[in-house]
Amino acid sequence: MFEIYSIPPESWNEGINNPFLLRNFGEASKSEGKVVYLQDGKNKAIIIIKKKLINIFSRAQIFTNSYESSFLKEIYDYLKNKGIPYLRIGNNMDGPHNVEPNLNFNLIKRNTFSIDLRTSLDELWKNFDKKLRNAIRKAEKGGIIVQELKSEDDLKKYYALSLETEREIRQKKGRKSFSLQGYSFFYEIFKNNGGKFFLARAKDEIIAGALFLVACDKSIYFHSCLSRTYADKQAPSLIQWEAIKEFRKIGL
Repeated sequence: MFEIYSIPPESWNEGINNPFLLRNFGEASKSEGKVVYLQDGKNKAIIIIKKKLINIFSRAQIFTNSYESSFLKEIYDYLKNKGIPYLRIGNNMDGPHNVEPNLNFNLIKRNTFSIDLRTSLDELWKNFDKKLRNAIRKAEKGGIIVQELKSEDDLKKYYALSLETEREIRQKKGRKSFSLQGYSFFYEIFKNNGGKFFLARAKDEIIAGALFLVACDKSIYFHSCLSRTYADKQAPSLIQWEAIKEFRKIGL
């Protein structure tokens, strides 16, 4: 039987190499709904419960380090008893490779690209698609500067650009196609060093940004934003390249 916490023990992060399962990600996610921490021995899960006035629309997002059927069944029963009709394990970046048939889960297959940063920069560069290399060169020649976000003032600018990006995506793909976390989520990640934010500037104006969540020896590309006015500058490609170089430097 698992233990349930609203605030996890200090030892929670021990042995965790998944950014979505770290305490700082869970605490940041409290702006999105009720966050529950579940632990059964080495098996751990963070559950973000989003309750609605009409319960049929309530849902739960689950991040876990274990896909053992018995542990998933415990989570399934816990949420069922809470009256949560819909749950999702993982997201577009993290999730199980298979699920137990009798739990009535639907497996949605996603492709996730991974890069071994122990590879030399020269080798990484050679393995990039030609279009990507050209995009990075174009951004560099265009005077785009990429730096790590260091101040709350810049975080507010990053979030303002993120809201602009959200509006543009919704206009093109519909209101339900994209939902941005609240500012407090990004602030908590920034304050508690749960990830690294990178900004791209054209002169003094922030034109693009990205957030990479970090845990142990792993980094996950989590979020990005872009000013469509400067889309042709290819800033996102340069951000990715500079992030790769930075993460190699710090030993990820």
